[in-house]
This record gives sequence, structure tokens and C-alpha cells, in this order.
Amino acid sequence: MRTVKGSGVLTTEVRTVSNAEKIKSMGSFDVEITPGATTSVKIEGDDNLVKHIITESRNGVLVIKMEDHINYSTNNKLVVYITTPHIEEVSLSGSGNIITKGKFTGSDKLKVALAGSGDADLEVNTPTVTASIAGSGNIKLSGETQDATVSIAGSGNFNGEDLKAENAKATIAGSGDAKLFADVKLDVRIAGSGSVFYKGNAAVSQKVAGSGEVKKM
Repeated sequence: MRTVKGSGVLTTEVRTVSNAEKIKSMGSFDVEITPGATTSVKIEGDDNLVKHIITESRNGVLVIKMEDHINYSTNNKLVVYITTPHIEEVSLSGSGNIITKGKFTGSDKLKVALAGSGDADLEVNTPTVTASIAGSGNIKLSGETQDATVSIAGSGNFNGEDLKAENAKATIAGSGDAKLFADVKLDVRIAGSGSVFYKGNAAVSQKVAGSGEVKKM
């Protein structure tokens, strides 16, 4: 493993990618996603670090990661800026954050998965939303959907009270809490210490086997 110290000389590098509807970030850098007519990727950071960030397509997924065997230290932020017409899938397994700048529409579904300590903050309008947390990172979702499904197996929290859903399903096996909005039906399963707090007028079905609880906000 080699440690590279940031030079302090900031640069911007444009990458050519064919598709960014599915994004997998595996690092401590931040990712900002903006809706736009075309797909583009731009990386900002120290000039001797930017070149070590890999952006490649694997089975239709845009994978963003640092080169193997490279650790880095820097006083500046490393940021990957992505523009894409739609997003369908976002996964984060590092300590960096993923945020959207603007609301994404037009996709049939959105899947968000966190396995690290980084946070995700996304704004969408899509029929189906699936979110899963297996680490300590938090997910914040806003916008509109018909069906929202949330699972927490870690200590991270799901903040979705501003995601206006008709139906929501929450399964908690960890210590993280889920905040939801549901206007028709809410199905809750808790086997951990995390709780579910909800807004909306949904009919609630619940099964609680842990110390968590279900409360209206």
C-alpha cells in the first residue's frame, strides 16, 4: 500500500463515460450528481491525486474508486461531479458522501445502498424507491414516490419524511432509525433497537421483536 500526499495544486479533469444511471462509489471522495441532458464526469482535486481515481463502466454500472494499493492524504476535497439524465441505482461503500443537485425524474425506480460511513442525500420523483443501510452512514431522500422500501441492518438512519410515499415498508435489524412518510399503507418489521417514526395517514401494520418502536411524528 502506497500513501500519496496531495500536492496542493488543484486541477479539474474531464472523463468520458457512456452511462451514469447506475453509480457505485468506493472511496472517501464526495460525489455530486446533477440532472442534465447529456452524461459527463468531472473530477476536482489535487493534480497528483485526481489521476489515481478510476472511473470505469462495469456491467452498466459506473464504478468510481481509487486505484488499488493507493492511500492518500490531502488538505483539499476530492469531488467527482456527474451529470446524467436519469439515476436508477446509487451505492456507496466508502466514507465519501453522495448528493444530488436538483430533482431526478423519469426513471421507473431508484435503489440506494450504503455499506460504509458516508451519507447519501437524493431528491427524486420515481414510482419505486428502495433504500438499504448496512453501515453507519445515513440516507436522506426527498421528493415523491408510490412505494418506498427501507431496510436497516446497521447504525445509520434513514430520513425520508420528505419523500412523499403512498405505501412504505420498513425493516430494521440494527440500531438505526427510519423516518418515513406514507399516506396509504405502512408495514413495519423491527428486530433491533431502531425505531420507525412516520408522517401521513397510512394504515399501520407492525411487528416489533426488539426494543424499537413505531411512532407517529
